Order: sequence, then structure tokens, then C-alpha cells
Amino acid sequence: MSETQMPKTTLKGLLALVGAAVLALIAKFTGVDLSALTGGSADAGSTDVAEAPAEPGGAAADPAPSAGSQPGAPPKSTPPASEEPAANLPGEPARAKSNRDDTNEIRKLFRANRSDVIVEAEGEVVHLLPDDTRGSQHQLFLVELTNGITLKLSHNIDLAPRIDALRKGDSIRFHGEYEWNAKGGVVHWTHKAKGNSSHEHGWIEHEGRRYW
Repeated sequence: MSETQMPKTTLKGLLALVGAAVLALIAKFTGVDLSALTGGSADAGSTDVAEAPAEPGGAAADPAPSAGSQPGAPPKSTPPASEEPAANLPGEPARAKSNRDDTNEIRKLFRANRSDVIVEAEGEVVHLLPDDTRGSQHQLFLVELTNGITLKLSHNIDLAPRIDALRKGDSIRFHGEYEWNAKGGVVHWTHKAKGNSSHEHGWIEHEGRRYW
């Protein structure tokens, strides 16, 4: 190839530039858009990939909610590792006061040495005893009825909340199962019947709250 001979690729490039210039002049004087004839936009470096629209207000999209979370709910806070849950739930608000009073019936049960009878009555706490921790744990205290009989209340704190605020001199109401002994008797099963048990629910009410 001689020094004056122009490479074909260079010649094609020049022809393309001349053609583009001619089309631009025609478009300028006629007002007709001829960019489609050139196979693309006149903007250099443009691409065919459309950008995703921004979120309203310019904010980034929220991440997908985790499994089990409710839409729009605030994130759940994680308690400190050193924070331990309460051992027992607090008592529930007491129901409407029952008119049942088995005070005299308990006297009859005591005199007849009878057991396994559901009773309900009210009395005064006269003594707090140490918890019974053998097997199921029980909160123990003595209650004196208005007829002078003293009962031991055995409240299962593995199955029902403990009555932490209980003090000597407090008035309580109870519903449970009477068991005879020579000192007056014991009332236990002061908690809800668990599982498939057909046993009647028991409870203790203290200062407007029911523990069962």
C-alpha cells in the first residue's frame, strides 16, 4: 500500500462522519428528526437499560420483613442477656365475690374426720410457714376462720403464681380441697386443674387478685 492510499476502515469512518453531518444539516433546516436513520440516539454513551424508579419521597425501599413479623409493627427489642424473666405471673383480677361460705361445713368435716371435699371460705392469715420444697413446691400459711378453726393452706407454686405480697393479718378467700388432720385440716388444690383433669379449679384471692 502506498503512503497516499488511505485504509478502508479510515475511509468508511470519514464517510460515516460526512453522512451524519449532512443528516444533521437537513434536520436543522427542515425540522425533521432523522436520528432514527442513524440507528440510535444522538446522546453519546447512552444505553438501552432503564433505571428503576426511586421510592416516593426519595427514600430507599424498606428491607423485606422477617418471618413472623407483622407489617408496620415496630422492631422487637431484645432484653439484655442479664435480665431474667419473672418466676411467676402475677395474679389475675378477682372475679365478682361469691356468696358461698363453707365455714360451718368445714367444722362439720373436721368433726367427722372427712376429706376430699371442695370448700370455699374466707379467713385471716395468722402465720406464715416456710415453703415446702419436697417434690412440687408449695407456699404454706395458716388461716383462722371466723368459727375459730385454723386451716393450713398448701398453695402449689409450681402450678400457680406465688402470693408474694401475703402478710400476717391479711384477709384471704380460698377455694380448694379439704383434707382432714387433727390440727384443723389442710386445704390444697388452690390452682387450676391441668391437662385433661376433671377436677374442679381452685384458687386463692388476696387484695383483689386471684392466684390459681
